[in-house]
Amino acid sequence: MVDTKSAIEEGNNNKCVILLTSLLKEAREHFSREDAYLFKTKYPDLENHKTYHQELLIKADTTKQICEGIETEHDLKECFDGMANFLIDDILRGDIKFKSYLEYNGYIE
Repeated sequence: MVDTKSAIEEGNNNKCVILLTSLLKEAREHFSREDAYLFKTKYPDLENHKTYHQELLIKADTTKQICEGIETEHDLKECFDGMANFLIDDILRGDIKFKSYLEYNGYIE
């Protein structure tokens, strides 16, 4: 797998776009599995959570499109920082909401 840091340091936009494409693919698959699991557990706020995922993916896709036109190391780093924030946002804002529901209902400890 291509190293993100070296791709940014090299200013290799093509490698960066490949990495961002891979990240978005993994995020879509993760969201799909997560939504299916929450459906199975009858999570009461599932529709809002799915909408939240869709909004995150729109933001991430927009960031990726911007990154495709960037050619400087500094801008590539900012782009990847934006994508990292996308993942952190999902974990801290989205997933924390259903964690207590799953604990309370005995799905996780």
